[in-house]
Amino acid sequence: MRGRKKKQRAFFATCLFVFALPSQAEQNAINIFDLSLEQLLDVNVLGATLTEQEQKLAPSSVTVFSYQQIRELGVDSLGELMNMVAGFQSYRSSTTALDYPFSVRGRRIGTASAEVLILLDGQRLNEARTSGAAISMPMLSVANIEHIEFIRGPGAAIYGSNAMMGVINIVTREHEKELHAGIGSFNRFKGHVKTNYSSANSYFDLYLTADRDSGDQFSILNVDNIQTTSTQDPRRQYELNMKYQRGETLLNLQHFHYEAQDFISYAGPGDGNNDRLSQSTSLALTTPLKWYNVNSKFRLSYNRSSVKVSSQATDAGVLAAISNPSSNDPLVTLSEGEPFSEWRALWSNDLRLNSDHSLQFGLEYRALNMPEFTTRYNYDLNAYRTRDYPITWFNGDFGAERTTQEASSRDIYGAYGQYQRNILPNTHLTLGLRYDHFSQLGEQLSPRMGLVQSLTESQSIKLLYGHAFRAPSEEELNLSVSSRFAGNTSLEPETVKTLELIWLGQWRKTRASIGYFENVFEQAISQSINADGYLQFGNAVEDERSRGFEVELNHEFGLSWRVLATFTRITKTSENSFREADSLGSLGVNYQQNKWNVNLGAHYAGKRDMLVPGGGLQALDSYWYTFGKLQYQLKSDWRLSLQVKNIDDSEYFTPASSDVLANGVPNRGTSVLLGVNWQF
Repeated sequence: MRGRKKKQRAFFATCLFVFALPSQAEQNAINIFDLSLEQLLDVNVLGATLTEQEQKLAPSSVTVFSYQQIRELGVDSLGELMNMVAGFQSYRSSTTALDYPFSVRGRRIGTASAEVLILLDGQRLNEARTSGAAISMPMLSVANIEHIEFIRGPGAAIYGSNAMMGVINIVTREHEKELHAGIGSFNRFKGHVKTNYSSANSYFDLYLTADRDSGDQFSILNVDNIQTTSTQDPRRQYELNMKYQRGETLLNLQHFHYEAQDFISYAGPGDGNNDRLSQSTSLALTTPLKWYNVNSKFRLSYNRSSVKVSSQATDAGVLAAISNPSSNDPLVTLSEGEPFSEWRALWSNDLRLNSDHSLQFGLEYRALNMPEFTTRYNYDLNAYRTRDYPITWFNGDFGAERTTQEASSRDIYGAYGQYQRNILPNTHLTLGLRYDHFSQLGEQLSPRMGLVQSLTESQSIKLLYGHAFRAPSEEELNLSVSSRFAGNTSLEPETVKTLELIWLGQWRKTRASIGYFENVFEQAISQSINADGYLQFGNAVEDERSRGFEVELNHEFGLSWRVLATFTRITKTSENSFREADSLGSLGVNYQQNKWNVNLGAHYAGKRDMLVPGGGLQALDSYWYTFGKLQYQLKSDWRLSLQVKNIDDSEYFTPASSDVLANGVPNRGTSVLLGVNWQF
């Protein structure tokens, strides 16, 4: 392992030397990096109200990144970008090598991160079965993002369930032709192609990316802190985004394919038996509807997702003495089912009454279908649980089966209305209300109010109130009783009431914001041990509260230096969010000169707790994670880059999703990626 680290550093030093060679053409460079802070941050916000607004007037706590900013940073995925945003945190967990749960303002209960809604070109990425997107979607490539909005606080008044703690709204790039290829540590290959074609009345856009590697090497301690398992974390991901527009009608196809092998699964580290395959495909049709003076659109979409998980539940040889025929094979489980799906129809409208006030309203219908999810075993698990020895070994096959999650379906009807008005020359009011009806779960009302006062041309203050909810997922409701977990069909939706006060200042070279928030959670969903000894979801009887503040600063020094800094302190949080850090920070420094651009970044996560056997908690140390990116504009259409992650090769651990590890989840060491980009 040490030899591999030396090779990585040698590779990094060689690449850096090559990049540092002088160029005679440098003085004549076309400097595409030479964008001012004012230009980079001059992006309107859409997701806060479904209408385009300046950030200083949007009735939300929001952070926006443009494509140019993202390209400068040494990040590849959505989860990595989150850690540069105040209030957000994302980290590796233990369900799979692809599991990177995330949260906003320190509130996450389940493993799926279902409290945050992710939209990609208007398509919901939260899957139908778990209502979340923590598995796979944080690995979403950022190379095709035109701009992204991180909205903190309730969004249910527009979007309904899952927008309880925040919304991530992603808009992809268009009208670009580009080819990128990169190689690096862990035998990594990363590449994408983007192209388009247009005619007088139609437009076609295609983005395809692939990212795969053989993984880092790890030695993981089991729960007894005695035996170690050697493993690695190879992964592969493929993404497709295709758009076809004819006239004003748009057809959008999205496909995501993620694979992970070895590493850790539900029961702990495995020896070549932990595998996961996740796939999701969406097709959406959007067309305008003309009536009176209303800007109206109709969107019909279909999403189909599937998952297949293989997990090692015991060490090899454990069952040899009690199996028939005797076998040294570990107990292995294979969980899969028919794809789960969601139909969605959305009718949205924007009526501009005059220059001072407008009305937005719409109707939404969603139909969720979850077939039965099953788990198969290579041993007779029922005999093993009841100690009816010897237990049958199925000679390498998966001969025993049980239902993991019962089949279910859900219909959701939603209607929303929003009124915006300038009640005074410098005062903007937003009022919103949404009604949702869930089959078998009842009704929810989600109001919001936002008051934005412009103090000067450069400064504003926002007073915001929102009421949001999250309906329990199909998994939380219908999980069959297993050796450890059980669903709860009596679950009720959880709700949050949020109050925010935000100051925002924006000048030509500086943007700064300070925000304070308070949350009150009612009927919060959490896990606890039931009377039968199973870990089961339930609604809390008493209200839970959280509060804290967030700071963001962007500043430009002269013509070459820019700094991005954030700090988040959660002064009070619920006991069930023990895996989330209550202190967060990030720092990014960018330097540009002629054809060179250098970016160094770091994010900080304070102490987190992890569940250990017996129900106790173990504290995990805080850490800084450093990364960087060096870019050189070879020609106007050719760009070279060198990206380095975990620059100081820091060894740090993040919380497991259950009590399967002694020291937490290990993370990758130093890695480098050398890339070339051609715009044609």
